[in-house]
Amino acid sequence: MMVELQHSPMTGEEYANRNAGVTFATWIFDATEEDVMKYQYAEGIWFCSDRFHETYNSDADCRVLFHCNDGNIYQTASDDVVDIETNGERKYVRMLKTIDAEARRMLDKFFGRMWPLKHWDGAPTFRQAATIDTPVRVLSEAGRPDIDRWHRNFMYRFPSVPRIVVSAPPGAGKTTEIIEMMRRWQKRALVITFNKGTQETMQQRIQQAGLTADARTLDSLCYDACSRPELMQKWSDWELCNKFWPKSAKFKFGKSGGGRRSSNIIDFRFRHPRAHASICKQHRRLALKGSDWDGKFTSYPVQKIVQSCMTHAACRYVCDQRCSLRAKLDAYDVILVDEMQDLISAQEQRLLFQTSKPVVLVGDPMQAINNFRDDPPCTSCHLEQENAPALSNAIEWYGTWRLDSFTVRFVEERFERRMYSYRAVDDTSEVYWKDELVHAKTLVICRCNKNVVGVAMRYPDMRVVRGDTLAQQLAIAAKDDSMVTPMAKYAQELARSGELDTVCQMLRERSVRLADVNDMAAVTTVHQVKGFEYDHCAVHSDLLAPENRDERNISFVAFTRHRKSLVVMAKSD
Repeated sequence: MMVELQHSPMTGEEYANRNAGVTFATWIFDATEEDVMKYQYAEGIWFCSDRFHETYNSDADCRVLFHCNDGNIYQTASDDVVDIETNGERKYVRMLKTIDAEARRMLDKFFGRMWPLKHWDGAPTFRQAATIDTPVRVLSEAGRPDIDRWHRNFMYRFPSVPRIVVSAPPGAGKTTEIIEMMRRWQKRALVITFNKGTQETMQQRIQQAGLTADARTLDSLCYDACSRPELMQKWSDWELCNKFWPKSAKFKFGKSGGGRRSSNIIDFRFRHPRAHASICKQHRRLALKGSDWDGKFTSYPVQKIVQSCMTHAACRYVCDQRCSLRAKLDAYDVILVDEMQDLISAQEQRLLFQTSKPVVLVGDPMQAINNFRDDPPCTSCHLEQENAPALSNAIEWYGTWRLDSFTVRFVEERFERRMYSYRAVDDTSEVYWKDELVHAKTLVICRCNKNVVGVAMRYPDMRVVRGDTLAQQLAIAAKDDSMVTPMAKYAQELARSGELDTVCQMLRERSVRLADVNDMAAVTTVHQVKGFEYDHCAVHSDLLAPENRDERNISFVAFTRHRKSLVVMAKSD
C-alpha cells in the first residue's frame, strides 16, 4: 500500500515501474501552480492545465489525484492528457472529477486532520477555480469518449439558455437522443424537420416512444400561420406566366420573354428579402408592356403572390415580415430543430428565433449539402444572398455507432472530422480502392445524375433510386435550352444523340423508392441518401476531388453511409 506525493514531471514508464508490486497505490501530483477550471457542460468535472504530458493508468487498485490551485484534491477522470480548444485557445489539460470514497478513505488514513492541505510554509495563494462557460472541442483522440458522454448527458437537462447548438457526427444516434431528451424533460416539445419525409419519420418515432411531442416542417407551420391559403397547384415558370399573363404567356415563356427562370428568381427573392437584387435585361421583360420588371416585392406579380400567399416561399416571407410564427412556437415549452444544418439560413433563423422559448438545434455542419438552394438562379441577374448570423459554439458529440474505428480514422484523415467509434474493436468494416464492386448488393452513390445513368447502364441488374423522377426531369430539361444545370446539359446531349428515350425508359423500368432499397443493388445521388445507411456502399469517382467546402460536405456524406464495406471507385491509371 502506497501514497506518493509527486512534485516533478514523471514519465509514464517510470510511473508504471514505481507501481510494480504495489497492492494499492494513491498518487497525488502537485498542480498548485497550474490553472484549474470547472467545466459548465459536465456535472462535477474540472480541467487542470497539465505540465506532465504523460499517461498515468489508473484502476481500482491505483488512483491518481491532482492537488490543484483552488486548494482541492481531485481524481483523474481520464488517464491521458487531453488536447482541447476553448474560446479559441488551445490547452493541454487533465480531466478531473470529485475523489471517490476509496480515495477519500486513503487520504483520511494517511493525513488525518491535516487534509485538505491548504496551509503550510511556502504554500501558494489558492484561488477559486475559473469556469469554462462555452463548450470545448476535443482535438486529441484521448478524451473524446468522456466528453461525448458528458455532452450527451448535459443535453438531458432542460435548457436554461435561449439557444443551444449540438453538432453530431454520422451514426451518432441523433434521433434516438432527441427522443431521449424529450422523454427526460417531460415538457411540451416541438421538433422542426427539414422536409416532409423526415417529419413523418420523426413523428412515428415520437409515437413509438409514447411521447406527446409534435413534429412539423417550417413550411407547414408558415402555411398554418397564413390561415392555410390556396396555393398554386404547380409552381413553375410556365404556370407563373400562364396565371399572371394568360394572353401573352407563350411570349413570356418564349426566348424573347422573361419567363424562363422567373419562378426561381421570385423564390430567391422571398428567401433573401433583405439582400440586394438587380434584374438582368432578359428578365426585365417579365413586366407589363412598357415597363421593366425590377423583382421588388411591390412589383407585379410578386405583390399579388404575397397578398394571397400563393406559394410556400411566399408564406415563409410573410411569416418572416410579420413574425407570424411567434404564437405557434410559444405554445410549446421547447423547440428542437433536427438536421439544423439545413435550416439555418438568415430567414430560417429569423423564423425559428421568433419564439421566447428555448431552441435546441441538432445536426452536423459537415452534412450541409443543400446549399445549392441559395445559388442565384440566373447568372446575368445580380442576386445577393443574405449572410446568416453565426450560431453559438456547438456542443460536440463524437461517438458513432455506424462507423468502425478504422473508417473513423480514415474519415478523420480525409475530412478532418473528429469522431469516436462505439463499435467493438473486432467489429470492423472493409474499405477498398478499386473500380469494381466487391459485393453484389451494393448501394452506389454518385455526385451527378449523369453518372447515375452510367452506373445503371454498366450494371444491368442495378435499380435506380427514384429513376422515374429522374426520367421525367431529363425529358423536361431536354426541351428547355434555357436551362444551364449539368443535368440539363446532359439531357440535351442525350437528345442530340438520339438516346434520350432509351435512357428514360430504362430509368422508369428500374426505378425504386429509397425506402424500399434493401438486399439489392442500387444507384443514387448523394442528395437522396443523407440520413440513410446501408451495409455495402460504393462511392463514385466523381466524389473524390471536392473543390470547395460545399463539395467537401457532399463527399463526406457519401463516405459515411456504409456499415460493413465501402468501395472507393477510383479509376485505375
